[in-house]
Amino acid sequence: MSSITVAKRYAKSIYVVAKELEIQSQILEELRSAREIFSRKSFILFLKAPSISKSNKIEAVTGAIGKFISPISLHFIKLLILNGRIEFITHIVEHYEELMEKDKNLIKIDLRSFYKPDPSFIENIKSFMKTIFNKDIILKVIEDKGTLGGVSLKYRDNFIDYTLRGKMETLRHEMLHSV
Repeated sequence: MSSITVAKRYAKSIYVVAKELEIQSQILEELRSAREIFSRKSFILFLKAPSISKSNKIEAVTGAIGKFISPISLHFIKLLILNGRIEFITHIVEHYEELMEKDKNLIKIDLRSFYKPDPSFIENIKSFMKTIFNKDIILKVIEDKGTLGGVSLKYRDNFIDYTLRGKMETLRHEMLHSV
């Protein structure tokens, strides 16, 4: 079974429980925090160490984060450790976010710009995207000096590039391949 399939199953299972208890947002934030912790190299080495028993790993994780997250999230993380699936936490969080977005009729879009656009521009983009997708839009504005000017929009695997850097790359590519 592929890692994506495994991650989707785990994400769906925790999402179903969170939805039933009406704590989807809380669980998402706790899983995001866990992802940050478990993506650190020192934690990865600790969790993969064959010389440390799973019970000792769980005890250490419980001591480190048990006071800061709900019992449901803690139990879920323990389950991932016991089943040797903690390395899928990043994909699990991504799929959990997708389930939540779908359930709440939301779409998350990243807008990259050389500078922070004014609020009216942001609202116009949100309004335009809402008419296209017929969903509420969460727009994350990211200042990126590498764009050189203009904006780019990213929604999951879709990318729309209206940046000066993007136009220059396209022009460069066309010039190199037209000779």
